[in-house]
Amino acid sequence: MKKTAKRCEAGLLPAFFVSACAAVPLCGLQVACVSSSAALPAPEQLMVPSAATTYASISLLWDKPAAYHAITGYNIYQNGALVATTAADHTYYTAENLEPDTAYTFEVCTVKGKAESQGTQLIARTDKKGTVRDVTQAPYNAAGDGKTLDTAAIQAAINDCAPYDIVLIPENRVFLTGALDLKSDMTLEVNGTLLSSANPADFEKPATAASTVYSGGSATGVVYTAEAPKRLIWSRIEGWEQYCYRSLINIGSLDEATDYSAGAHYVCHNVKICGTGTITGDAGKIHYAPIKGNATALAVAEGNSADRFYDLSASVTSENNIRSRIRGRLINVSNAQNVYIKGITVAKPPMWTIHMIYSDSITTNGVTFETRGYRNGDGWDPDSSTNCTIYDCMFNTGDDCIAIKSGKNPEGNNPMIPAKNIRIIGCKSEGGLGLAVGSEMSGGVESVYVRDCVLSNTRYGIELKASKVRGGYIKDFHVQDCTVDRILVHSVTYNADGDPAATSPVFSDMTFRNMQVLGFNGYDHTWLSKSIEIEGFTSNPGNDAHYVQNLTFEDITLGTSNNVQQEISLKYTRNISFNRVVQSDKKAPAVTAKDSIYTVNGKPGVR
Repeated sequence: MKKTAKRCEAGLLPAFFVSACAAVPLCGLQVACVSSSAALPAPEQLMVPSAATTYASISLLWDKPAAYHAITGYNIYQNGALVATTAADHTYYTAENLEPDTAYTFEVCTVKGKAESQGTQLIARTDKKGTVRDVTQAPYNAAGDGKTLDTAAIQAAINDCAPYDIVLIPENRVFLTGALDLKSDMTLEVNGTLLSSANPADFEKPATAASTVYSGGSATGVVYTAEAPKRLIWSRIEGWEQYCYRSLINIGSLDEATDYSAGAHYVCHNVKICGTGTITGDAGKIHYAPIKGNATALAVAEGNSADRFYDLSASVTSENNIRSRIRGRLINVSNAQNVYIKGITVAKPPMWTIHMIYSDSITTNGVTFETRGYRNGDGWDPDSSTNCTIYDCMFNTGDDCIAIKSGKNPEGNNPMIPAKNIRIIGCKSEGGLGLAVGSEMSGGVESVYVRDCVLSNTRYGIELKASKVRGGYIKDFHVQDCTVDRILVHSVTYNADGDPAATSPVFSDMTFRNMQVLGFNGYDHTWLSKSIEIEGFTSNPGNDAHYVQNLTFEDITLGTSNNVQQEISLKYTRNISFNRVVQSDKKAPAVTAKDSIYTVNGKPGVR
């Protein structure tokens, strides 16, 4: 190992990232920070994100040094040997083909040309390796022919797992399956394909004895039949807690009788999903979301069979809304902690693709999201969940690439469980709506850090949104070193059903630094002249709390040679700062303002 001198200075990092990192457990790893040379600063905050180890891999993530603009990349050493050199915007590395239950020493050094800093070092250990349970082998004997239903065989392998065991979905095989329920301390290794069944019954839970019928109350206006609590599960759909089908992959569960605002109730821990294969919904259905009387389990229309679970005549919510919210997700993480999803492709979901509810320490790394054309096909949705990290992922989605949520109106305000400490690093999009916060954010969203992402060919780029009756807040939202299509911070009118909150939302304390904002709508393939739009939630200057406030934009280029003339639109805002924000021709963009207080390069703008 290179000779190093010990030092760790968290003060070199932005305060919001230090606090977020401090909140994420390092899985008991021994960490040693070492100094950089005076000429070239070392990387900072080298860590293994929560749960980001398997029996054969260790994933690393680090932050750039404070003075990073001149560096050209990073060298990664494993047990003293150089194993990789990454680009300057590539602050992560996954070591593969390691031995189980073995400690490895890693060091990451900053590179500038041929010069190299002293490094930042840590020691990490791979997981133990238990029994590998190949689902095609006895006693499970899954067919893997894409036609035979293999749910029972795969679930039996999962149920048999002891701690550290691996359920193997082998390559070059297609396994048709209904809902699968994972358990604590196991790995699902998917190298082949898990294909969703097209039969809704395969996503019901096994029938149970009669239980209390939950009415749903005034929040959703839904009245259930006696069959719903027997055969469906409790979950959260677009901000409402209600009964729905199981997802294809289920990690943890919710219970309608539990008050999750009273503290953590994690029921599933230490689950890994990894591999080189695919988890996918039914290939034959597109734009299948329930409309006009249809409900779906996974990508399948089932006519009017939702009548089995809902008393439509007694329900207040519209029929289409009831039916659309019966869907499961592709992968659902509910009330779980320490979950790692790595390397797989996820595609064609019934609704959202990876959805985390009331969960903690979820890491997603190197995953490809393919949901284009699938209605409500969000990619990665942390929902009232904490310490969630995603990096090195690719999105081509039918809705938001990433959507951060925390409940809607009364069902967000009352539990008041925020989405908090969310890190999005090195992700790219080939299509989708972009990165959204909301519109269901009544429980609050805070401490979000986005870096080195390219969110292009999207409809909205980065969009922070809520309805005026949503309540809740978004704060401490920070973006740097990204290319995005647009930046929108505003009120929306859709998805506003349910009882209104007592107050409007509060959006505040955000930074956007060192960015290219293209001014492009990837859905319509049109170049736009308005790249940044910010609008508060009130026009009452005596109620400034609900104006969008305390936002800083620095070192940003708006537009391209295709749309040189750019405009920034402000309505009902306070304390917005623009420093070194220019068009592609280096000239200042126009600013249109209504009841707004802002500065441009330190000078007051026109209200």
